[in-house]
Amino acid sequence: MKPLKFQGSGFEYFKIWIVNLVLIVLTLGLYYPWAKVRRNRYFYGNSVLEDRNFEYHAVGKQLFFSYLIALVLFIIYVIFTEFFPPAAALFLLGLFVIIPWVIVKSMMFNLKMTSFSNVRFSFEKNFSDAYLNFLLYPMGMYIGFIFVMFAVGLLFALHVAIGLIGLVGVFFFMIYAIAFLKKRNSEFYINNASYGQGKFSTTIELKEFMKISAKTLGIGLALTIALFVIVGIISATFIGAETMQEISASMQQNGDPQNSGIIVALIGAIYGGMILVMVATMAYSFALNREYIYKNTLLDENIGFSSTLKALPFMWVTVSNFFLILLTLGFGAPWAKVRVAKIVLANTYVDTTKGFDKYISENQTQTSSLGDQIGDAFDVDVGLGF
Repeated sequence: MKPLKFQGSGFEYFKIWIVNLVLIVLTLGLYYPWAKVRRNRYFYGNSVLEDRNFEYHAVGKQLFFSYLIALVLFIIYVIFTEFFPPAAALFLLGLFVIIPWVIVKSMMFNLKMTSFSNVRFSFEKNFSDAYLNFLLYPMGMYIGFIFVMFAVGLLFALHVAIGLIGLVGVFFFMIYAIAFLKKRNSEFYINNASYGQGKFSTTIELKEFMKISAKTLGIGLALTIALFVIVGIISATFIGAETMQEISASMQQNGDPQNSGIIVALIGAIYGGMILVMVATMAYSFALNREYIYKNTLLDENIGFSSTLKALPFMWVTVSNFFLILLTLGFGAPWAKVRVAKIVLANTYVDTTKGFDKYISENQTQTSSLGDQIGDAFDVDVGLGF
């Protein structure tokens, strides 16, 4: 197994990022497709495995078409929302219906625009599974969740203890729903992807995703409880019980609390803390899912993958990035993105022992005739995310 590595630096990317930002502002957002191309080419070009790097082949004018469509649709939605609210609801429903189609077309375009060692990736057109995974199943899960919550309400009306048992049922329903969708989506993205003439394949089990979902919900709940305990201790220590009683009494009397700045500070602390909890929980889930999926994924039934990304180090990087971006008023974002790229790639391994060089050479020969046959240009940010 050989690790990937990211050879770029925060300062190098900052120079690209700041120019992109200025041009996007000066063009009222129209430069965004070209900015995305410059960003992707930098990150792809600096992602290396055994002295071979990835490449991004799209150009700004290709991305501009889909970007313009998205911009026009957004403007139409805003106009409908302002002047014709019922039409806005119908319009939004129509957008949901085309989301699976957009995801498939975007995956086809993005992978075709990506190559490693001069061999292109590709994605098989699969609209039937896309509509199941990204429309019908999520809708079914949502309707099921509404039904379960209604049933829990009825159980609480009968008896509190029975209602609490019902809440446990809701917890298991959420675990199952999250795991089911993650399994289906992972299989969709991986099993329809190819590298040259070789196909990716994965064999993953629902029960493993359920374990990961349970751990994720558990860590999220634990961090949320810890947040409120910390806020409570700080309030009691630095504000004092008497002051809090005065604020409570003032709110009961006239709805206009004394020391309203304290209330604002507490709400801000809770709000910011919840964002941190969400960031940390997502990082935890990302690391666990990545490790399981990678070790069960193969290319051409021969080349294996591995992820050694651990939850706690990755949680630290994501949480510290949050503070980096916050304290620098957003200007630390390039360094934050590079930090994530470095830790993720450094913990990504590819089995290069089983004729890897020969495999690459064969695919270079087989796919060299593809040239610049790039297909339709429809691009949005979708995919596994890792």
